[in-house]
Amino acid sequence: MIPIRKIKIMTDNRKYIRINKSSEVSYKILRKFMKSGTRSSNISIGGICLPTVQRLNPGTFLELEISFVEIESIVKAVGEIIWINEKKQGESPFEIGIKFIDISLSDVELINKMILNFKEN
Repeated sequence: MIPIRKIKIMTDNRKYIRINKSSEVSYKILRKFMKSGTRSSNISIGGICLPTVQRLNPGTFLELEISFVEIESIVKAVGEIIWINEKKQGESPFEIGIKFIDISLSDVELINKMILNFKEN
């Protein structure tokens, strides 16, 4: 695994290109046993945004498995919750922003491939 901060792409005001992509994501708090699942709101090579039913605090570390059914691949990463928003409506009352802190280069390349393919279509 390599730290994500070694790979940079600049665009707009964001540090990384982000796409609104709904993918199945399973996650669990690091060193805990209970696993949860949701669908992503958006993703970049730097992190992912997830709706959740439970309040998870910034600074919490999560083990993530992100499924890309289009290419039959699963990306594994460890991320840190950077922010949380409480939503006024919807089935998931919270939305969390997660920064990838431990992810393999091959998984970063997979995410980048998905972003480029998504932007072309």
